Amino acid sequence: MEVSKISLPADFGIENLDCPVHGNIEINLKGEQKMRANSMILSLHSPVFQNMFFKHGRTSVDLDDFETDVARQFLSGLYNGKVEIVRKNFREFHKLASIFKIDWLKVRCQLAFFKIIKANLAKYGDCTGEEEKSDEIMKETKWILDEAIVGKVVLKEPKLFDVAVQVFSIRVGDGRKSRFIRYYLSDFSRVLTEQLDICIKIAGENVKVLLEVLKDSMSERSGEGLGKNTTYLLEHIDLVRCRKLEPDLYKDVFNNILQMKNSLVSKTTELKKTDKLS
Repeated sequence: MEVSKISLPADFGIENLDCPVHGNIEINLKGEQKMRANSMILSLHSPVFQNMFFKHGRTSVDLDDFETDVARQFLSGLYNGKVEIVRKNFREFHKLASIFKIDWLKVRCQLAFFKIIKANLAKYGDCTGEEEKSDEIMKETKWILDEAIVGKVVLKEPKLFDVAVQVFSIRVGDGRKSRFIRYYLSDFSRVLTEQLDICIKIAGENVKVLLEVLKDSMSERSGEGLGKNTTYLLEHIDLVRCRKLEPDLYKDVFNNILQMKNSLVSKTTELKKTDKLS
């Protein structure tokens, strides 16, 4: 397992965290709570801290955007290399590792994430169709993929995204992929393009589920135009493969498109007539 990159001397051990003697940096926590830490210890782990203290002369660090228990454990980890990363605190630790460019903590976050994925895949294998259990698995898979998107888009750390997509593409059967994609895109008009990208990659050659999602979304938007997510899917899925593998469904989708187009033309014509009369 990856460990802290330094061996800390005894006089700067964990007992010296929040110490008035060695704590030359004030740490601002949520609820106006405060701690003290040593600038050298923090800087040995993070070039960001190094720059803050030695280049800009900062004497305080704001961690009040993070939950207090996570911030305290983060600081303790910089003294003794010990952190416990679980689903509940994963995003905050991942954000701290990225913001302060702490390589060993990034690795710990990756290992914790892969452990969660492994446990989730095991549940797919154990699932025997129980509705409650299936819903729990779907929610956990959604959490995994949403965290992967946050890592890629917000934190500019694409590794979790790439691994999650690859693992679920290979290890999950087509039937369960289809059920998950329907669940993941159930609020279709509000999903992010990154969520659509993940579903396109996970689906692979199983284009049927994507065509079904398109068909359903167009039925819901009858008379309202295609919508940005429908347009995005149409632009990014392999329509040639769709027509080859699912000709009837492909035909239904494009008949819906023509109907929506004709409906919009009709509405536009009526509005123009109304404008002239007024």
